[in-house]
Amino acid sequence: MARRTHRTPRPDAGAGTLDYFAEAVLGDRSHRTDYAGTEQDETVVEAVRRSRYAMGYFGFAYYVRNRDAVRALATAADGGACVRPSFESARTGRYVPLSRPLYVYVDRAALSRRVVREFVAYYLDHVTGDVVRDVGYVPVSERTARRNRERLRSAVSEVV
Repeated sequence: MARRTHRTPRPDAGAGTLDYFAEAVLGDRSHRTDYAGTEQDETVVEAVRRSRYAMGYFGFAYYVRNRDAVRALATAADGGACVRPSFESARTGRYVPLSRPLYVYVDRAALSRRVVREFVAYYLDHVTGDVVRDVGYVPVSERTARRNRERLRSAVSEVV
């Protein structure tokens, strides 16, 4: 019997999602090569929606917006109980190994510009609230937000 292959779009080789998936899930194993790479998450969602045999991966925000059309897998770490993706399981890190933080990197020299400092401060002041959750991302804890604001103050003091 011939094996049926699907060229499901997945992230390009330079995409962070692909890199993270390969490291966290595949480890030393190779990633398949018979797929169509794309950084367009909506393209991946549509391909998975059209074929019952397709598999794709993308950020939680795209899952939240498309949960009526795609199914997310529950995961388990070290033989533990399977955990479904949710805001809570991602926030607590229980959705392993597939939950990870997203980082914003700011060039220190750019922090000498007031508009950059104000934008980053605004961003950090709003990553704990409903706006973040409404778009499908997981808000950071108040503790993490305080730590990040302190890091910003420290970095700004070095360049201003």
